[in-house]
Amino acid sequence: MLSNSSIPDQSAFTIEPYQPSKLESIKKILRAHKKSLIIGSTLVLVISSTALAFISPIQFNLPQAASDNTEKKGIFSSLLYDLEESSPQPSPSTNPLNQPLASSPSPSPNPPSIIISYPSENQAISMDNSQTLCLVDIPNGNTSGLQRKHKINNQGWTSYTNHFTLCFDPQEGSNTISLQYKNSLGEESNVYTRNFSFRKRQPTNLTLTSFIDNNGNGSKDGSEQGLNALLTIKKKTNGQWYKYQSANSNQQGNYSQSIIELGEYTVEPGVYTFYDKPSSQGFTVDGFAKNLNLFFAYKPTVSTAGLTIFVFNDKNENNTEDSGEEYINYQYAQITNQNTGESINLAISNSGADYSYISFGDYQIKLVPETESWNQYYTITKGQVNVNVSATSGTQTVKLGAHKLY
Repeated sequence: MLSNSSIPDQSAFTIEPYQPSKLESIKKILRAHKKSLIIGSTLVLVISSTALAFISPIQFNLPQAASDNTEKKGIFSSLLYDLEESSPQPSPSTNPLNQPLASSPSPSPNPPSIIISYPSENQAISMDNSQTLCLVDIPNGNTSGLQRKHKINNQGWTSYTNHFTLCFDPQEGSNTISLQYKNSLGEESNVYTRNFSFRKRQPTNLTLTSFIDNNGNGSKDGSEQGLNALLTIKKKTNGQWYKYQSANSNQQGNYSQSIIELGEYTVEPGVYTFYDKPSSQGFTVDGFAKNLNLFFAYKPTVSTAGLTIFVFNDKNENNTEDSGEEYINYQYAQITNQNTGESINLAISNSGADYSYISFGDYQIKLVPETESWNQYYTITKGQVNVNVSATSGTQTVKLGAHKLY
């Protein structure tokens, strides 16, 4: 049974979202208490599409007490009618999940902001002809529908276009690029500016020449031939040398190549039989155009000629080969390499003796009697000659003298 105490005062109610289930509960209560409800105050109900509240716009003025059932029934019937008539009807806009309908807040200003990671301010950039400079910009903030406009070297602003990777060809020397961004709400970013320098990278034109250094002076003289040698170009990366490319010189000993990749390089000559291996030579590619010629001198380690040794019969013992003084046999001519200390004894016939394909160096050729008894038969007059054997010395004739007594 409802009484005055079960109906809160009007001031105790607050507006709350409309909930059909609550309205139906009120209707059920009213129907259930048609016969026993005693109304002792003024009841105020308002029904709208969003709220149910006890406030004043629609009032139902009921007497303090209804003495007969007919009067009570009329009052409740009128109240139910008004409740049903004022109930909102379902529509497409009605919240189907019975959830509170929150209004969307107005967005706060949140223009895009940008981090430009490349190029950095005052960065020095060099590229070759196959490369293109591309801007790296990272957006933040509200970037929905992000657009960008730019200005390069004060040539005027472009129109806003969709945000994409921006690649362009900068000018030689100093460059300036300005950028501004805008989102779908029309909010614009600050203007961002980058200054940088640019240089188009130029190659180093490398020419390698390997040759036979016959005279050992390290320079290619007019008569010295080229050598078809294997050379290896290496590049230094992270402190280590790695093979960059093989370089086989042609029959004239030449090899040419243009290198544009910046870095530190070295050329290492290969081993060639019967020749001393030249030292490696280094160079740097710095992006500035230049021509570089490197020469690799291969010095022969074995002479293609040698020595031919004779002993003439120095009859007048004047240390000189005179007319009528024939060549004789003699045991031995001792040949000593004064650079290495190596020595051999070579028997000499009256037609001479050849000693070929010997190492380069300084040699001493000296007559040595086979035994002490030989001194009774020969008197040595010109007993020693010093010669130098090199790639250009050819076959050298050495003449020693001894007077054959018997």
